[in-house]
Amino acid sequence: LHGGGPVPYEDYLGSDTSTNCSSYDWTDFQNNYKNKYFNLNRAPIFHYMIFANSLPSCMNGSSGISRNGWPDSVFVKGATDFIVSLGSWGLPLHELHGSAAEREGTFIHELGHNLGLRHGGNDHVNYKPNYLSVMNYDFQTSGLYRSGSWYHFDYSNFLLPSLNESALSETKGLGPQTGAPLNYATLLWCYDTPNHKWEASPVMASANIDWNCDSTIEKSNVKADINGDGKYTTLGSQNNWASITFKGGGTIGNPLAAGGITAQGPATTYWVEELKADQVPPAPPNAPQP
Repeated sequence: LHGGGPVPYEDYLGSDTSTNCSSYDWTDFQNNYKNKYFNLNRAPIFHYMIFANSLPSCMNGSSGISRNGWPDSVFVKGATDFIVSLGSWGLPLHELHGSAAEREGTFIHELGHNLGLRHGGNDHVNYKPNYLSVMNYDFQTSGLYRSGSWYHFDYSNFLLPSLNESALSETKGLGPQTGAPLNYATLLWCYDTPNHKWEASPVMASANIDWNCDSTIEKSNVKADINGDGKYTTLGSQNNWASITFKGGGTIGNPLAAGGITAQGPATTYWVEELKADQVPPAPPNAPQP
């Protein structure tokens, strides 16, 4: 984290180096901010982040980015740098740069990428109802529902069973599993045909879940696209806290990093698209009591 005082303001931090806005160039971040305001003696110990206004304009109000690199085989090694960029988020003006919850959730989300965590736990598939983590877009800005309230910003601390979208059971909830999340809720997405959009309602993770939204609880062989990606796949999960990578791509804990011998991270990141200002889900309604 930056601890050396304020840094100069920029409307757009970094640049896009591709023809289709698929990559992010960290040169501005590295040369004009980190190298100037971060003592390299801290490199073996600290992560470095900036609360910025916005990433390149073509990234359409992206909430942030973590310097993990791509493909995924590189991403999971973790990183040392990240940006939270909420300058285009939030109205009225007192919430410019997002609400307090959006800032908190996005900070923890991007830090999670720095620690090797992904949007879907075992992959980058998003909106999984069996992945109760701030890394899931469903919970990035509202946090988790736990013990009667939302806004618990946390990583997943248990491994929930995989869900086969072609053969779901509506009588098992998200169990059974060791340490069943009896006091947690998840979000159930149902397609609203008249309005042609997905709408979510909270359901207790340990209760019956009407996956296909037909108002009937069926024991087995239910087919439903429960994460809204237009596919019928098996959705895995992850215990985030048991999966964190602390090495920061080999920099954290490496005394050579202070001398700049270890690379700071990839100069260009083929970025994983992050939550944008126009994709922020509405504040979640109250969940039923367990």
